[in-house]
Amino acid sequence: MTKLLLSFAALLALLSVDAVAGEKKLTGAEIKAAYTGAKTVTTRSYGTFIAVWKADGTIAGKEKQGGFPPDKGKWWVKGDTLCRKWGAWAGGIEECFGVSLNGKKVKLWRADGSDAYPNSPITLTK
Repeated sequence: MTKLLLSFAALLALLSVDAVAGEKKLTGAEIKAAYTGAKTVTTRSYGTFIAVWKADGTIAGKEKQGGFPPDKGKWWVKGDTLCRKWGAWAGGIEECFGVSLNGKKVKLWRADGSDAYPNSPITLTK
């Protein structure tokens, strides 16, 4: 009985942490709805990057201070991941991420479960 009560208490604790955090992992349909027509702002140690996610599947990006040249790319949803391929940024390689949203704060997750940008806050607005 004690084990059952402890297991139940642990489950309740986990559920309440998620509820307090407010972070929600998005499905593919939710990713598409959140990103279509949205703007993201990513703050990195070397600059602040703004990207506009257009409904036609293109992305237009610029660095706020102008230290990096603007870039264009493509984006799409594959399963429950957000995929993107910049022309030059991020090495111009195709990358796909799981997406969690907490209000306007975004976390991008790699396939191995690690946070793709742990020290780079990302906000998403429409």
